[in-house]
Formats: sequence, structure tokens, C-alpha cells
Amino acid sequence: MKVVIDDTTLPVQLVRTDRRKTVSISLEDGAVRVLAPKRLTERRIQEIINNKSNWIGKRLKDQAAAPTVQSKQFVDGETFSYLGKHYTFEQRQGAQSSVKLKSGRLISTLDSTVSKNEAIEAHRAQVTNWYRDRAADVLAQKTAQHADALKLTPSAIKIKNYKARWGSCSINGEISYNWKIMMAPPRIIDYVVIHELSHLVHHDHSDKFWKQVGKSFPDYRECRAWLRGQGHVLTL
Repeated sequence: MKVVIDDTTLPVQLVRTDRRKTVSISLEDGAVRVLAPKRLTERRIQEIINNKSNWIGKRLKDQAAAPTVQSKQFVDGETFSYLGKHYTFEQRQGAQSSVKLKSGRLISTLDSTVSKNEAIEAHRAQVTNWYRDRAADVLAQKTAQHADALKLTPSAIKIKNYKARWGSCSINGEISYNWKIMMAPPRIIDYVVIHELSHLVHHDHSDKFWKQVGKSFPDYRECRAWLRGQGHVLTL
């Protein structure tokens, strides 16, 4: 598989699966990956890739133009986002490890057995787990709320660590979310939830799918634009 972008031929990773009825194209770190049903011919898959070449090219350019975001150093004074609000990082040592939000601060406490050489990675690990735990709670609540309003029922909800997507919905109705979305404003999180729930009705990105999204989320285009422009900063 391949795709031609501005006279340059790029390889495409093709993954066959039994769990999908449609073709899905994703871009991760400048690589193009395609998920396709086993029953679909390579000729048809290549046609779909060719038809999406302009979209792929634009996404690749957007990724290349996005400024590089430095990984968090987990030092006092750094800024962390949670539900769209900014918190100042503060590291402490105490009797018990914990992460708390208090008075505009994100406080990460390590127990006294953690050495200075281990501190940065220890803070990173426990702050990441804290975000994942919050994601499990908040996204479960939001999914249940919106699913009830839409009379839809996902088969399961999972929290994952995606590089280049905010959520996914399998053909059997299992919805997965990227825990990093917890750094975004609540309105953006709601959009991601509605987006994935809408895949329970239309498992593609057709016009019918976007009409389904628009019924519950009329300003979805603004949220899509926000994620494309700001999504790269939602990281540790």
C-alpha cells in the first residue's frame, strides 16, 4: 500500500482485522496506518487511500507544522492543565504518595523512600496514573449521561494511551478514550464523547455520521478545530 503526497510516495501500513466493516486511516508520528476488513480487496483499499490523499496530505502538514512540545520536567512552578484549567505543579515528600489539586496547585507527594534520582520518573508515573483515574471516572459519567440522552448503549468503556487520536469505537460497540483528553476544557471532552457515541450509529465519518454528531453538538466544528490546533499540548 502507498499514498502519493505532492509527488512523494509514502508507504502505508495495512492492518487486516475481523472487527471492522469500514476502512479507517490514522496518522501517528508521520506514518500512515490503515485498518481494513479482511474481505476487502487490496485494489479497493488502494482506491480509498487515493481518494483520501488530499486529507492525508493536509493532516501530515498540520502535524509537521505543530510546534514541538517539551515533556514535563516535574519541577516546581510548571503548569499542568486539568479540565481546561491551569494548575501550578508542586512536589513534596511525605509519609504517603499522593496527587491532589489544592488552591490552584497540582501537588504530587512522594514518600521518603524515593531517592532524588528517581523523583522525576516517580512524579511522572503517579501524575499519569492520577489523570488516568480521573479519566475513568469523568468519562464514564459523561458517556452514561450522553448515551442515556441519545438512547445508545456502548458495550464497554476503556481508557487508553493513544498517540494521535482522542477516542475510538470498535464495531462491537466498545468505546476507548485517550486519558490525555482530561487536560482539555469540558466542552471539548463532551465533543469527544458525542463523537464516539455517534459511531454506534454510523461506524464511519460519512455525512450521515457528522449529521448525527451535529444533532447533539451543533458547534462540533469549533471543537474539532480546537483539537487540531491545541491537541498537541495535551501531554505530559
